[in-house]
Amino acid sequence: MSAYRMFVKSATDLSGRAVANFPLISGKFGEDQQSIYTSSFVGVDIPSNFEAGDFCGVYDEYGTIVYSGIINQIQGNTIESRAMLSLFDFEWFLKPITGVDPNYYAEEQIKFIVDTGLTDSGVVAQGIKADMTITDATQTVAGKLYAHNSVIENWPSTNIAKFMLDTQNAWGCHYYFTLPYAPGNLALTISQATHAKEVIGDNTTAVFNINAGEEQSPDNVLRVWVWNGSGGNFWTYTLLKDGTYTQTPPGDASLLFSKMRVKTQRLVTADWDFQNTVQMLMPPLIYNSNISFDMLLENNLYDFYDWQLGMPMEVWKEGRYYQTVYTAWEMEFADGQPASIVHITCGTARSKLTEVLNDRK
Repeated sequence: MSAYRMFVKSATDLSGRAVANFPLISGKFGEDQQSIYTSSFVGVDIPSNFEAGDFCGVYDEYGTIVYSGIINQIQGNTIESRAMLSLFDFEWFLKPITGVDPNYYAEEQIKFIVDTGLTDSGVVAQGIKADMTITDATQTVAGKLYAHNSVIENWPSTNIAKFMLDTQNAWGCHYYFTLPYAPGNLALTISQATHAKEVIGDNTTAVFNINAGEEQSPDNVLRVWVWNGSGGNFWTYTLLKDGTYTQTPPGDASLLFSKMRVKTQRLVTADWDFQNTVQMLMPPLIYNSNISFDMLLENNLYDFYDWQLGMPMEVWKEGRYYQTVYTAWEMEFADGQPASIVHITCGTARSKLTEVLNDRK
């Protein structure tokens, strides 16, 4: 008997019943806030009544749905699927955002973008939208997430999934998808992480292989060419460690990042808004991509399936303390046996300096 089974829902009837349900004998799957993660599974007795583009979920012997995604490829008994965020992996014109609160909450604007993006993307996307519930669960004041030109032919375009990832980095808005096994809508909650902080240490047998690497500097110099149609201006902004921006040398050189990382951007005047545009292009964030550890799924200290991507974490290793965020997980299973270990990555998604990533005490 296999420890995991996969169910599949048709993209054209997403809120209906599953069209397939079959056992899995092996797989490697997970989630990553910084990218559209690809998972792979090998099944048994796979029916032929579904195809690439349909939605899949994986549940364990207790009925807990441990993974959901969108099928990308079917080859024999192997099914490859991408993260739910791949639903928005397409280009869309940045239309004027309408009908939102004057405070311009980030979550409300993102909801408008993903909702309108599906509306504009053909019959299948509109069907998915009809079977999807999108909720902006928190309110983060962010100003306008992008400036737009009122002239239609000058509207810029963006990849919505990339925009969502960038917004997540800049404003801390996360995307939580729920695909129910029973008939019901796919749910997307756009929200700040609300889970309480978890404390992880190397003084327990539940956690091992803690790897706390060195800090990596974010993009910290932004050169912008703002074009007004006949001419323009260069602007250069430097991000300081305290999260502020400057165009002149600070009085204290220790406020600067040691490693210079430059980003360049060309914009038209209508799409230039200093405070919002600079933060979106160069968020006041710092990250560390090397804080990771392995954890036993069966333990008496932590309930992994209750964790929430984006939640704050404290990691202790050899007397050193790291304050970070939980941003990725991955696990594998084989021979129909359940996964016993989950690999956790912290800090891959950026965390604001004031919330401190790699803050050692």
